[in-house]
Amino acid sequence: MSLLDEATEELADDRSVGASELRLRIAMSRTWRSFASDPEGTQRELDRVASEAKGLGLDHIVPLAMLQQGTLWTRLGENARALEVLERIAPYEQLLGVDDRVRLLINRGTTASLLLKIEEASADLGEAAALAHQAGLDRFAYMALHNRGFVEFLRGDLPAALRLMDEADRLGAPVDRGIANLDRGRVLIEAGLVTDAWETLQTAASSLAEAGLETEADEVELDLARCEVLLARGDDAVVRLTPLISRFSARAARFREIEARVLRCEAMAFSAEEDPRPGDAEALARDAADVDPRLADVAGTLYVESLVRTGRAADASVRAVQSLARSTQLARRCLARRVAVDLALARGDEAGARRTLRAVVDDLRTARRGVSSLDLKTGMALHASPLAVTDVALAARSGSGARVLAVTERWRTATGSMPQVRPSDDPPEQALWTMLRKLRADQRDAEPGADLAENRRAISRTVRSLRETSWARDLGEGADDIAASTAEIRLALSERHTAMTSMAITGETLVAVVSRGGRYELVTVAGAREILELARQASADLDALARVASSVQGSALRAGITGSLTGTLETLDRALSRALPAGRDPLLLVPPAQLAALPWAMLPSLRGRSLTVSLSATHWVRHDVRVSDPVVRAVAGPDLRVASAEQEAVAAIWRQPGGSWSTGHDFRDALVAADVVHVAAHGQHESDNPLFSSLLLADGPTFVHEVEGLRLRARHVVLSACRAGRVNVRAGDEPLGLTACLLAFGVSTVVAPVSVVGDDLALATMTAYHEGLASGLDAPTALAAATTDAPLLAASFTCFGAGWRTTPAVSRTDERT
Repeated sequence: MSLLDEATEELADDRSVGASELRLRIAMSRTWRSFASDPEGTQRELDRVASEAKGLGLDHIVPLAMLQQGTLWTRLGENARALEVLERIAPYEQLLGVDDRVRLLINRGTTASLLLKIEEASADLGEAAALAHQAGLDRFAYMALHNRGFVEFLRGDLPAALRLMDEADRLGAPVDRGIANLDRGRVLIEAGLVTDAWETLQTAASSLAEAGLETEADEVELDLARCEVLLARGDDAVVRLTPLISRFSARAARFREIEARVLRCEAMAFSAEEDPRPGDAEALARDAADVDPRLADVAGTLYVESLVRTGRAADASVRAVQSLARSTQLARRCLARRVAVDLALARGDEAGARRTLRAVVDDLRTARRGVSSLDLKTGMALHASPLAVTDVALAARSGSGARVLAVTERWRTATGSMPQVRPSDDPPEQALWTMLRKLRADQRDAEPGADLAENRRAISRTVRSLRETSWARDLGEGADDIAASTAEIRLALSERHTAMTSMAITGETLVAVVSRGGRYELVTVAGAREILELARQASADLDALARVASSVQGSALRAGITGSLTGTLETLDRALSRALPAGRDPLLLVPPAQLAALPWAMLPSLRGRSLTVSLSATHWVRHDVRVSDPVVRAVAGPDLRVASAEQEAVAAIWRQPGGSWSTGHDFRDALVAADVVHVAAHGQHESDNPLFSSLLLADGPTFVHEVEGLRLRARHVVLSACRAGRVNVRAGDEPLGLTACLLAFGVSTVVAPVSVVGDDLALATMTAYHEGLASGLDAPTALAAATTDAPLLAASFTCFGAGWRTTPAVSRTDERT
């Protein structure tokens, strides 16, 4: 017999008011055990409690029973029934104590949010947070603030959502973070940061399992399956969801059961293995319509997809698809438009498909304009990436080079990151940067063979905290993100006497738009997989050669690696020959993100040619910079034998003051105050977290994330640092790394190596480069002149972005063409 049963037996013969109230409270407590197996019976029992309380004059018990009813319906996912009960408490609200009134507001606001009653939810949760704060109820204040963050997520304001969740965390309330991490994981999924979401959800799962909260732990499983769908692991998602559906069904959690079935249908709809049968999808759509209109829209949209895939597009209705396209969540809107495109193409309406694809680009651009963090911006592109592939493939099918260029530029500018100008001076954030520098220094200075496991865990925790801080940052000012027209690009190419190749991957094929004599020609280059494998081999050979280039021993090994690299570059050059226009005119090369860090200048046909590698033609057109009498600053880091000599050489060429070892503060100041910033320092590319790639300066590493938010004057940055030109490509084809981030933050031109370059070779190459630049050559021409007759590794230095040159001194005002 349980303690509750014993208490009930003890009170059986006591007819006092106090005993009656205690019996009713015990009855309410017992419903926590019964609701999962008998939800309807549990609700009838709470109705009995409320009715009996009213008959006994215990009116203050009535709202508590109703609050319990609403809470239990919410836990079953029956949100409409829950809200109906919670709203009926209004006449009794003043009978509640402060803590119960706060509980009511939190539950009612949270339930309203799940039904997309956003304003009502925000009002209730805001009132709850204020009441809890006044009463010193930190636990409830935490819940109200956190749930308000979830409301902002539903509204579509991701930075506000993360900011409120962070504010709740800072209260330090003694609450389990399992549910909070579940909510945070959902926000990160919407932001496209699926790997981060996965880690957060795994943490939530562990916490909820320890607390014995099986229902909530299964909700985590549902969102882990959502991650798998977004990562194109639909088969894994189906395996995860099948037993989950059975568990929800056994609990009579109808909403969650339908939600899991809808997600399984989505996983199957885009799986390589199998499609859902139209009959099953139609039945699911009917079931979902009985539960929740949002789920009905998703299920109806997936039913349309199943009809398209089985050749029955003519039978499809677009009502659900159109409704889902108005969702507040970017992921859902992209799903709706993906199906709308498939339907239009199946019906032979290519023009309609193209209109829908343009709408996706506009939607993504608008969504990203509301986000300050580069991390979030790059993540959000994940949701639209399948549509980008479809759009480019559709344009390529037309055979029009101009159309392919227009489409690729539209996507590249919409998913490219806009510079922001609100720096953070938050002391806790600065303390985190200091901690990260110390941890990295400890790692660098550790004795050989030392156990660095805890150090690595601390670095991981600190990096995660810093990334989360940036996610919630206020929005600053954004640059123009509208693509240049094909006519605008053609005019710029003509005026600058430049040829162009813009490449894109369409499914299994690499295609290129080549500008020849004012015309855009579309050419099929080669299989994408073949080119990507050759690029990978070239990078591996380059790294191997760099490691042995300065070694006294190993000449045979060096010769073998050089031969392998040369052979790979020649094979790659032949494979790309149709895409690389002949001649010695300057060349603008716009590769797909996966090929951005290829050592392009090492290809035999491009050696000695003025070459600019840009992630979009629009950036090259609009960010060409000419500066008269530029202010130049050279920054030098420690542990680099020739850093001081390089710093002095640059200062002497430009007749600027020399310097000494520089700190991260010196580097950031130079970016704000100078036109050209040259950095001679060790660089570290972080493949796991590219925004935490760093430059080693006198006070430790300076991370690229620390530059985000500065109002940069520098339009040309030279990174004479190891692998500074390397990028990582996220799901969604978004590039990140030192160079890509600086360009995203507002720098026009970055010169950086894509591999390790020896000290003496870097000194000689950079000295020659600045001499050419100071003489009036533009950046790519000066770099070509500096590397043409130099050893092969010198051509690792690449000009990224756009052109930069100095003009005869007139003023210090930029002339931008």
